[in-house]
Amino acid sequence: MWITFREKPRRPVITGREGRQREVDKLEVGIYIKSRFRGNPRGEGEAAAAIEYIDRVGKCHIRIRKVRGGLGTRNALILKACIDALRILVRPCHATVYTDCGYIRDACRQGWP
Repeated sequence: MWITFREKPRRPVITGREGRQREVDKLEVGIYIKSRFRGNPRGEGEAAAAIEYIDRVGKCHIRIRKVRGGLGTRNALILKACIDALRILVRPCHATVYTDCGYIRDACRQGWP
């Protein structure tokens, strides 16, 4: 595990649920994806990805990316939103994607190419 404790932290410090502070080697990023879709199996829709991270000072930043889809499927639209959100990340970081789409969840958990 990469959690370390020091008296004088040089890296960003995050307070966990237990109230303990831990140093962060890499930036921790949360990506939240939500979509609206009309039509089955193909139709119009839009998806938004909210990218949330805490900088070295401890300030929370949120960026929102929106993707609109023409005549595509819901899975393709959410996949585009996920890829667009991941392209924003320019430094190595720990990214966690939150979505209700089973297609994206299975792709990440099963290691699809």
